[in-house]
Order: sequence, then C-alpha cells, then structure tokens
Amino acid sequence: MGKRSHPKPRLTRQDWIDTAIQQLVEAGIGTVRVEQLATRLGVTRGSFYHHFADREELLRVMLENWARRWTYEVREQINALGLDASTTLFALMKAIRNNRAADYDAPFRAWASPGWILRTARGCSCTSRWAHRRCSRVLPPNATRNCWRNAIAP
Repeated sequence: MGKRSHPKPRLTRQDWIDTAIQQLVEAGIGTVRVEQLATRLGVTRGSFYHHFADREELLRVMLENWARRWTYEVREQINALGLDASTTLFALMKAIRNNRAADYDAPFRAWASPGWILRTARGCSCTSRWAHRRCSRVLPPNATRNCWRNAIAP
C-alpha cells in the first residue's frame, strides 16, 4: 500500500499577510521577500502571485492590515464604551498592552521611511498617523486630501 498524501490546506491571502507581518516583526522589512515567505509557508512562489500582483501590493496590504487591526479596531472598541477622557486614555493603554500592539508598532515604525512612502503613497491615502506625518512632509498639501485624517469624525 502506498503512502497517503495529506493535501496541504489552501493558503489564503490573510495567511500570506500574517506571515509577512510576523517576518517583519522578527527580522525587518528587508526579509519580507516572496521567496522567504514561500519557504516559511512551505509553498511555491506561485501561491503568492495567486493572491498578490507583486511585493509592493503585499507591503501596502500589510500596512493597511496593521492600521486596521492595531489602530482603527482598538480605537473603535474604546470609543464604543463612551468613557470620559482620562478613563478613555487608560482604556487605550490597557487595550494596546492586551492586544500586544506595541510588539508590532516598533517594526512598522522602523519600516517607515520617506522613500517608501513616496513610492507607495502618492496622492496620500495614509492609513496611520505616522504615515500621514511622513506624507505631509514630502507631498504638497492638496495631495493629502484622501488620507485617514479626513475619515475621522470631528
């Protein structure tokens, strides 16, 4: 009787994003490469290109995922509580600690550089405060009209 082969579970786009974020946290943005991620996941590079057009798309999606997961969702959870200002601040600090957001913040900040922002955020559709600060320094004022600041209710 031959060996039974167990089919590998199909990787999702989110699997690639999560693995790329973990690679960023562990070893920096320079190691977030298609070949390394494919090896880590035990698949071929073709799987990557099934989900993403190129590495730049993955990097953009990683940034959006980080902003959503560790910024917008945390802020929305705290705002939904309807707390006073000082209690809100304490709740935010506690949520950041509990969600381990600080573990991911430093690697993403280290990744932030004016060169990368210029290549990927032309027209500024920033998804985070630090990215907006970078964009607003290097892009003309009218180029920032689509950024995250305009999506926040006053």
